[in-house]
Amino acid sequence: MQRADAMNFLMAEFSDLAAEAQWSGAQAVTVYIDAIDSAWRQMGVAEADLPAAVLDESNIPAIRALVSFYTLRRLWRAFSLRVDVEIVGQVKAARSQLTKAVQQMLQAAQVEASGYGFYVGGDSFQMGRVTLDFLEPAGAEFDGTAIGF
Repeated sequence: MQRADAMNFLMAEFSDLAAEAQWSGAQAVTVYIDAIDSAWRQMGVAEADLPAAVLDESNIPAIRALVSFYTLRRLWRAFSLRVDVEIVGQVKAARSQLTKAVQQMLQAAQVEASGYGFYVGGDSFQMGRVTLDFLEPAGAEFDGTAIGF
């Protein structure tokens, strides 16, 4: 998968939300490029290789999950500025419902990315290797061979 493929995916997938965020074409492209760069970094691409990197076709589902997560995170930040307005007894406008919808999509993208082994977001925990037998005795004197068992 090349950057152009990822860009086409993002433009098709998020064009309505980008229009709702009132992003110009250049702003949307900048957001998409940032999302692609972040996803490529997660995939292990070196910083110097980001512009020309081509990723293996087998990684397409994971790449789409990652670029979606990073794009949705940026959209969620843009929509989080919207607040509900209420004039008592007259008008009530819930402008935050789009923020809540994008937040749900963001959480779904985070779960999807973690399903592929990529932990994004702030509430993920990844356990590495833990060795607990550092106090265990080792050597022939402790395995029973020294006393003739």
